[in-house]
Amino acid sequence: MRYIDNPDIYRKYHCAKWYKTRKLKLLEVNGLCERCLAEGIYNSAVIVHHKDYITDLNYDDDLVFYNLDNLEALCTEHHLQEHFGKETDYYFDDEGNVIGK
Repeated sequence: MRYIDNPDIYRKYHCAKWYKTRKLKLLEVNGLCERCLAEGIYNSAVIVHHKDYITDLNYDDDLVFYNLDNLEALCTEHHLQEHFGKETDYYFDDEGNVIGK
């Protein structure tokens, strides 16, 4: 599911509380991709990913949506791997849409 398919989820990803939470997570890991760092690689994180995916059933649970322990700072490559596997021909555009290469 793309978050833009549900207007309530879309609004939550575009509110001040999410922006602050996202910033806190990135500061917590010094702006680095946590999976790259685990491999000894220093790569910038560009996405804050929910480990427990956000769905129509849990998006309104602030303990899921804003919980720093449920968030992971990732580079684009690791975020794509999370959603599509190691070998992928897809990427996310600036609006969160999945695009084929």
